[in-house]
Amino acid sequence: MPWLQRGLRFAGRAAPERCARRETEDNTMASNLEFVQFVCDQLGEQVSCRRMFGEYGLFAHGKYFACVCDNQLFFKATPGGRMLLGSALASCQLEPPYPGAAPYLLVTQLEDRELLSRLLEATCRELPEPKPRKKRAGK
Repeated sequence: MPWLQRGLRFAGRAAPERCARRETEDNTMASNLEFVQFVCDQLGEQVSCRRMFGEYGLFAHGKYFACVCDNQLFFKATPGGRMLLGSALASCQLEPPYPGAAPYLLVTQLEDRELLSRLLEATCRELPEPKPRKKRAGK
């Protein structure tokens, strides 16, 4: 079967080596749940998290706006978010959260709830509305 030779799995999922969890030297997950909960608490009640690709995706108002990778917070880079951070960009750099990803804003000021809240609203305001899910036929 040619799809097996290419390392693909059923339902179009990527090869296991591409989906493998990144592990630290002590053989644990790169991001721990306690850090993710702290970030969600700092961002407010409207934020939820979901396991994605061995790390965590953050959602607000039904929109994916950030991720936590290697115990670091990465916001999607939107013009409003960049403008809001303005002078704070010294502590926020554009970096990809994982190899091959688009650059995100790496946020290091996690104790400043007001800044995080404003950044969340500015980012979500510019992101498109989520597409409605299609119902599966026959289920």
